[in-house]
Amino acid sequence: MLVGAVTMTAVGFGRVGGMSGLRSEPPPSLTSEEWSRFFHIYKPPDDPSFPTLGMLLGQHVAGVWYWCLDQAIVQRVLSTRTVHHAKASCLLAGFLKITPMFLMAYPGIIARKLFDAELYPANGIATPNQAFPLLLQHTLPPGLLGLNLAAAVAACMSSLDSVFTAAASLFCLDLYRGWLRPAASPHEVGRDCAISEVCNALAAPYNHCRWSASARPSARCSRC
Repeated sequence: MLVGAVTMTAVGFGRVGGMSGLRSEPPPSLTSEEWSRFFHIYKPPDDPSFPTLGMLLGQHVAGVWYWCLDQAIVQRVLSTRTVHHAKASCLLAGFLKITPMFLMAYPGIIARKLFDAELYPANGIATPNQAFPLLLQHTLPPGLLGLNLAAAVAACMSSLDSVFTAAASLFCLDLYRGWLRPAASPHEVGRDCAISEVCNALAAPYNHCRWSASARPSARCSRC
């Protein structure tokens, strides 16, 4: 995925003429002032999407929760062999989190520059989530495109597996064995843990559709 992201970013910069070409002219759907905000980390306090004060106060809270308290992250640290491995993995993950600025933010801006008509049609519904697929399709060669798609699917499966396992562990260890059946055998706990994980996996698509419909009342989820 890192190789594909680096290649995609490099080819994208070549298509738009480098950083100067990227910043020179805004897409048709944006004004020059709106386009210039894409290149500033700290934006004005009245910015509708990422106000400076809200990001400084809110993002730190969300970051501490995700990296220090989220069960899907904590369980990976607790599964290491030694404390040294746990510390080293946290440091490596911290350094890797520097790369999204260059491998996710800039490709997104490049996609807005190259595919503005497809992402924000004049008489249609905006589809910003298509920025990544469009970049993959138009910047990567077929072989690397297939490998990158396979890596993306594997990464999604790994993340979902961690979430389902974390939810099942919380249910079985804290609720089931802690309150409902304290005398349950390891076999019963493992069996019910697997059942709860399957239930979570089956309920996830429905919950996603319901959440999407409530977040965007004007858009109807066709998969529900």
